[in-house]
Amino acid sequence: MTYPSREEILTAFRSHDIQPPDLTRLLQHWPAGISPHLELLRKDIDAWPEWVVPPGKTLEKSKQADWGFMHAMWFPYEGYEGIWIATLLNVWLFLWDDEFDTRAGSMWENFPAAEKFRQETINFVRSGLGLAASDDDNRNPYDVTSDKRIYGLGEILKEIRGTYSVFQRKIPMREIELYIREQEYEQKIRVSGVVPSVEQFCELAYGYPILELPAPVFEDPDFKIIWHHAAGLLAAVNDVYSLRKEIANDDAIDSLVAIFYAQLGSNRSIDAAWQAIVNLITDRIKEFDEAADRLSTTKRYNDIEALSDNNGTA
Repeated sequence: MTYPSREEILTAFRSHDIQPPDLTRLLQHWPAGISPHLELLRKDIDAWPEWVVPPGKTLEKSKQADWGFMHAMWFPYEGYEGIWIATLLNVWLFLWDDEFDTRAGSMWENFPAAEKFRQETINFVRSGLGLAASDDDNRNPYDVTSDKRIYGLGEILKEIRGTYSVFQRKIPMREIELYIREQEYEQKIRVSGVVPSVEQFCELAYGYPILELPAPVFEDPDFKIIWHHAAGLLAAVNDVYSLRKEIANDDAIDSLVAIFYAQLGSNRSIDAAWQAIVNLITDRIKEFDEAADRLSTTKRYNDIEALSDNNGTA
């Protein structure tokens, strides 16, 4: 099968009225809520990007985002300490990613500079979490970088390091490093002009660190499905609703919708691409629910506290 080029895909979507499907009906059986900590979260998070991000389009875009509301919906049942850590990690990652993933970013097409920045980030996070090979690096992570876009995460890393075990700290380290390597792959594909396959693109999602679960839970096959699909569903839903903006602002087709369109062959159409991603989201929700039901009905992790005591998390 011959795939269209990135420019041909852009042309097709630009000539079409992009109207994303309503996904509400697919998600309506899941619980939803807003954290009671919303206003405090807004107050604390809104000022943070101004300290980290240099003046420019990225900072202006961040000011328009309601980070507090988004994360109050993502983590409606979490206590304030947990939701603050998760929010700051995610906002930092969003802004960090914009350096490569948007045309306004400083390294949109500068792959060598992006490689150096990515490695410096990995080194700082590893050191900040107390996981570096060198004790000296672990004691003073700020020696690793002088870039505020990286070390802006330092206080949260210090808090995680002081609160959680080595095993628990390895979880965000693994997920952040995985995300950085996948972002590297995504940028390399974009710069090269290649259109990835659906399977390749679906792997460009990462898990969200969950620090307060005992080690055996992370090895459970059903938990792994839930972990993987939670990240994948978040990425797919984001692709649906951000496609119009990314095509308009960045000439970007790095979205499952556009990639489905490229791979549909003789049946290629924008409507068919929308239907393909709806089908994928529907299937992933079903698999997520089935795994959650199995975990619930077997009750094998009902006593999490005892499991932590017996098996440890370090």
